[in-house]
Amino acid sequence: MCSNYSKQIHNSLNKDFDEYEAQEFLKNPKNFRPFSQGLSEALVKAGYDGDTRNEFLKAEYLWNKLKEIDRPILKRTIESWFLGTHRPKIEHSSRQNMYEICFALNFDLKDVHWFFQHVYFDRSFNYHNMEEAVYYYSFDHGLSLSKALEIIEEIKNAQDNTTGKEINVRSYTKFVQSKLDMCETEDELKQFLIQEKGNFTTWNQNAKECIQQYILALKGGEETKRAAKEIQEAVKQYKKGGPSQPIYDLVEQTMEKDVGLLLKYHLLDLRNMYGKGYGEELESKDFNNVLSNTFVLKKMYIPKNEDLKEFNYPNELISNFPSQKTLSNVLNESKIEKTHSYDTIRKTLVLLHFFYFWCNVEFNQSFQEYGENLALIYEDEINSILNESGYDDLYAGNPYDWLFLHASRQEDPLLRFTSLM
Repeated sequence: MCSNYSKQIHNSLNKDFDEYEAQEFLKNPKNFRPFSQGLSEALVKAGYDGDTRNEFLKAEYLWNKLKEIDRPILKRTIESWFLGTHRPKIEHSSRQNMYEICFALNFDLKDVHWFFQHVYFDRSFNYHNMEEAVYYYSFDHGLSLSKALEIIEEIKNAQDNTTGKEINVRSYTKFVQSKLDMCETEDELKQFLIQEKGNFTTWNQNAKECIQQYILALKGGEETKRAAKEIQEAVKQYKKGGPSQPIYDLVEQTMEKDVGLLLKYHLLDLRNMYGKGYGEELESKDFNNVLSNTFVLKKMYIPKNEDLKEFNYPNELISNFPSQKTLSNVLNESKIEKTHSYDTIRKTLVLLHFFYFWCNVEFNQSFQEYGENLALIYEDEINSILNESGYDDLYAGNPYDWLFLHASRQEDPLLRFTSLM
């Protein structure tokens, strides 16, 4: 058991890793606390005083605790968690089991937040989801799971008294959380949730708006399309024997235009690598469909999921890693407003913000005055955005988060990230 794990993994961010060492750190399973160890620490938090090295005794203890609240998970499933042969997937189908574990271990609200952020790696509560709002109140007030389910059933069966008032989608989740904190009795809780019942049919609004803003800034609009077309035509002419200088001039002009950050980043890479010798390295197809999600992921150097698996990075990093399919889903308004795949949304939000922030640093000289403090500014900014969207801070013990926290501390964060990809 490693009670100082969080401190140790955070300290690893300050190590002077080169690209290879960073890759090896991510690949080494000994560097990141597995779910089995986190679950063991959860048992100790709950008062377990048995042999922490005996996985079967721990499984028996948790199984009995779950039986006491009439929520028995198969014993062999629990044993597989402690043995490390299986881990609950970070998806909606496993969230209920995680809540049941927290109820069985008599966790308070602080413990639940810890368990979801540091062990399970998913958002602790979606306050915009009626069931999870009740769970939040229940953990905060020491109610049992059976009482929570009773309240949920009562709210579901109650007549919808939603006032129909217009809500501010960007602040509604925070509004719900603050109202839940103000409820002192179960009756007040039920009255509030019944009154707001009709507003609990969609969620992820703030995350959706942030993602859309980042995508627009990274892709750009019609000016980006026009600029890419001009460069594309110049490349075609060069391949036919024309001069390369017009390509260089066009690139320099494009860098000064209001175009997508990723197009600028791509051109900056070329300029740094090849100087004025662009022509030989460019292909006209490099500038096709610059407003597509495919272009976005390509310029971020994001590999396909099947290729990513070959890196031998932890599954917690690879699972739900933003791909063309996931990006398409989170940009689909009807899907993102109802999806329970919070890990997918959070990972997409973190990835897009990372490129948005560091590309802006790259192209905006005013950022340079902040020097080494830029890493702290980045971390504060993404944590604020995550919190506003109902998600937990970046946590170095989560391999996905470690990747971005590590890259942000390097001299060239974008280069380090793309080299690790």
